[in-house]
Amino acid sequence: MASKQPVFAPARFLVIAIACVVLSFTIIINIISVKPALSQFLDFGSFIAAGKEAATGKNPYTIDSPLVYRVESENTDQTLPSPNLNPPLSVVLFAALSDMEPINAVSGWRVVTAFMFGMGIFILAKSYPKPRNPTRILWALSLAGFWNTIALGQIYAPILILAIGAWILAERGSHKLAGLALGAMIAIKPNFAFWLALLGIAGYTTIAVGAIVTALILSALPILILGLQIYPQWLTALSNYPSIGLLIAGNSSLQSLSARLGLAHPGTAISLLFIAGSLCFAYRNKKSLSKINTLGIVGSLLVSPFSWAGYTMLTLPIFFSRSNWSWQYRLSAAIFSFPYVLILYFFHKSPFNFVLFGWIYGWGLLLILTGMSGVEADELSGTFMGNQS
Repeated sequence: MASKQPVFAPARFLVIAIACVVLSFTIIINIISVKPALSQFLDFGSFIAAGKEAATGKNPYTIDSPLVYRVESENTDQTLPSPNLNPPLSVVLFAALSDMEPINAVSGWRVVTAFMFGMGIFILAKSYPKPRNPTRILWALSLAGFWNTIALGQIYAPILILAIGAWILAERGSHKLAGLALGAMIAIKPNFAFWLALLGIAGYTTIAVGAIVTALILSALPILILGLQIYPQWLTALSNYPSIGLLIAGNSSLQSLSARLGLAHPGTAISLLFIAGSLCFAYRNKKSLSKINTLGIVGSLLVSPFSWAGYTMLTLPIFFSRSNWSWQYRLSAAIFSFPYVLILYFFHKSPFNFVLFGWIYGWGLLLILTGMSGVEADELSGTFMGNQS
């Protein structure tokens, strides 16, 4: 019997061609918008400030250093000091950079960020090779979160590598290594303890225990190096960070949405209800690791008070692991590619825009959740190279 020849589909080819043109144009917009930031320190200035203060025995979470990044709020005409608010483990790493010239350090870090991001895309494309088209890779390169991370000098690229590692290793059955990756994530960004809780209640005990042990060991290192006072200093900095941070464009947390709607406290209550509902969902869907991991990543971003644009990079495993995207995933992917510079332009034009555009990446996260309920095992890439285990 003769084998079937692939049928040329002009309509599909046209759609892919248009998508590639739009994504390429989006990348150009992002490059142009990021270029002015390359001569500035921005968030990385706060990281270098923390490292320098720690190296001299001072409080690394102070806002007094001239290197600390200050955000100008157009809606309130206030200046918001943004010191390093990452856990003490980050201070140990930043202290190692304290002797470098800040401009050299931030330039080098941006190069490292781009390399690690490219490496993450390569790993995902090799692990989930179907469908074979350049559109997904081009889409990944267009992500607003990636370019925002480059501009700010943020530390999300290593977290992305750890998230990819935790996702793939868990699917392969290498649960001990998956736990190590997830634990390292939690030590750097504690809000991903939500992902750990879902895996634990779903019965993935090896991953959960490994993540807990890893996170505790890594979190203890700063005490040995910097002293017991480092954790009270960090907690004080977190509590002193103004609530106006909830209103910064691109914050995708549920608390941010509530604050944009003028409701101060319901955001916390909604987050708690979301956590409770997610735990019930994980318990009832123990056999669906993909759904649990998807909820773990998306939920970690929604329940954290401050969930910035760069965090959306962490959704890459969710998208690459699916061979077919529902309309919710397609729309979510488009939202995550919406350039951050356009958000800054639109979000303060009206109260409606303040919610729609100011929380636009949050809408993308919600779309993933609405599309997740329809994802079945046969929609996942059947050629994942670890499926044999």
